[in-house]
Amino acid sequence: MKHKYRKRRRFSGMHPFLFIGALCILTATFFLARHLTAPPGILSGQERELEDALGDTLTEEERDGKEPLFLQTDERWSGYSYGGSTISVSGCGPCCLAMTAVALTGDRKITPKKVARFSDKNGFYAEGQGSLWTLIPEGSKFLGLTAEELPLSEQRIRDTLENGGKIICAMGPGDFTTEGHFIELYQVEADGFRVHDPNSLERSRKLWTYNEIGGQIRNLWGIYS
Repeated sequence: MKHKYRKRRRFSGMHPFLFIGALCILTATFFLARHLTAPPGILSGQERELEDALGDTLTEEERDGKEPLFLQTDERWSGYSYGGSTISVSGCGPCCLAMTAVALTGDRKITPKKVARFSDKNGFYAEGQGSLWTLIPEGSKFLGLTAEELPLSEQRIRDTLENGGKIICAMGPGDFTTEGHFIELYQVEADGFRVHDPNSLERSRKLWTYNEIGGQIRNLWGIYS
């Protein structure tokens, strides 16, 4: 009986430590699960501070939302890491989405850096391909905008721009790219459309007719505030 009594006392003495250890493991598991499975676009306080630091670098004209042109080669963000590349090489998607958002909202914290980080964080960059098409609708939602996939129609493009929307186009080989590229249509005129090409100041200064660009468009989205 004495032997059994000692066994029970030894087990009883260890019980609080086992309980505390199990509680610590459960707490750590819950903490990790919560942070590793956070929904896209949901940021911690530290991450949000970093997001804010990536913005607030625009000029006064850009901050006023006056149809900014964000070039990939702009020194403010050209060397910023994007996937396995940089904005200068592969950042046409983030540049288009950022300048569209600034024009529609006037939010001075939206820059190509901020959009590129969102894209990286949520898997919208494909190695060797650049930005996925899904960046446009999902990135628009992240920035508080609405995106609608449009049919390839000159009248629909005109209607969207005349009603205050902007259009982001995924372009195929032609005047703008040899592989794939994003551009923004931001203004309609009687004879054509004004384009922001984040990879060319020259092409951005030209008025383009629908016949010139229509056959090169692979997909397009209307973006609204």
